[in-house]
Amino acid sequence: MQRGAVLITTLLGCASPPSLDPCVGPDQLGDPAIDPTLAPGAVGQWWSSEEHPFDVDHPDTIWFECPRAIAHALERMPDLAFGPIAPRPADTTIIDVDPATTYQTMLGTGISMEAASVANLGALGPDLRHEALVRVFDPIHGMGLQLVRVTIGTSDFASTRWYTYDDVPAGDDALAGFSIEPDRQLGILDVLREIHAIAPDVQFFASPWSPPGWMKDSGKITGGALRTDKIAIYALYLRRFVEAYRDEGIPIAALTLQNEPRADNDQMPSCLVTAEQEASLATALADELATANLPTKIWAYDHNFDAVVDYATDVLRDPSAAAVISGIALHDYAGDPSAMSAVHERFPDHDLVFTEKTLWGVAGVDRAAQYFRNWARSYVSWLAMLDQDGGPNPGPNSEKPRRFIRSLRYAGAPYYATPEHYLFGLYSRFVQVGAARIASSPGSAATVTDVAFANPDGTIAVIVINQSDVAQSFVLRAGSLELATSLDARTAATYLWRAEAPQARSERF
Repeated sequence: MQRGAVLITTLLGCASPPSLDPCVGPDQLGDPAIDPTLAPGAVGQWWSSEEHPFDVDHPDTIWFECPRAIAHALERMPDLAFGPIAPRPADTTIIDVDPATTYQTMLGTGISMEAASVANLGALGPDLRHEALVRVFDPIHGMGLQLVRVTIGTSDFASTRWYTYDDVPAGDDALAGFSIEPDRQLGILDVLREIHAIAPDVQFFASPWSPPGWMKDSGKITGGALRTDKIAIYALYLRRFVEAYRDEGIPIAALTLQNEPRADNDQMPSCLVTAEQEASLATALADELATANLPTKIWAYDHNFDAVVDYATDVLRDPSAAAVISGIALHDYAGDPSAMSAVHERFPDHDLVFTEKTLWGVAGVDRAAQYFRNWARSYVSWLAMLDQDGGPNPGPNSEKPRRFIRSLRYAGAPYYATPEHYLFGLYSRFVQVGAARIASSPGSAATVTDVAFANPDGTIAVIVINQSDVAQSFVLRAGSLELATSLDARTAATYLWRAEAPQARSERF
């Protein structure tokens, strides 16, 4: 067995003994509390790894079959220490970290909690559901995710027919039929309240996949475009959602105006919304939120890198919209993360928030680093849990493994984690809300890449990623000190040490 390989027993007491069978039951049900305590002068290091190389868009689908061994699952390795800078060969990989040069502050990392994930969590029963939520959100006994994306009505991944909160075929301009009762019946409200109880500092934001059909030219949830004459009533509809969730004890910190507003897909909830319509909707929604004394922020776009510069420019050229929109939301299904830097250059006063893409493997950890290096204040993964058949999923999009798999045929555990649960814990457990991204040498995919942060508590966190098939040696430098170390193949790590003084930051939406 590889050094550090994880062979885990479930909390139900069912052990999976070591064997040559690939289904060895390695899942860490009941993640151990991670102790970030640092001895004076120590550099802590935590490693997470993948077992088979796959790219950021193509996960290893063997994880749908059963859990497998993970060499390093957010494992604390022996502490390191800085020493004086020494002469090095010219080809040495050196990561220079400069805490004095700061960029954006972090809102955090997170995940969606939509109807499909909630259905799988509910099928586990209340005790295991709570255990899974602790593993994801608890800041001490879990991965400490800080953000939750909520769907306004259903997304394409759902456990029932698709719905909005006012599905009246003939139209309902008075919103007399508005109700979030479907969310209650599906258990969504219960799960969100449970998350809030586990981690009170978690922040919720929400996105609609479609307005009610009668607000669109298609007359249905799937496909079509927003009717301009329904913008005012749609703004009231969104306000009613925020109010209803507030009354259920779920504060919505921000709204995106439309999930993927450039998509017209008649196979799933979707809606075309032009940039000009988003500008008008933002202004109308801001008025509604102000009338109701709701502090919810407004984010525009919520779609891919490839068209963000033009779309954001067209939305924010409206002065009224620019004044009420606080951020531009992004997905990563087309284009390059550098588009975020182009938007930041044009609109430096508007936040860039990354709201949707499931990333896999160490290549995914590197892709997230690219988001942060291009001014993103967040990374939010799409879908928390699917079952072994990739469901529930009535829509057209692919069935890929997610952070957790609910077991339908594997007898060793009722659910299990994929490597991504631990890989992205390298961010969520060590990069605090309010951390400032700081300058660091970018490295290269052939050796190691990285991204660095200064936390409000005075620690420095550097995530280093080795995407190659061999161990990589490198030198980590900070000021007049350095340490030389190496990182295993297909492994990412967080290196944590205490700076001279805390960075006094506290950042919310």
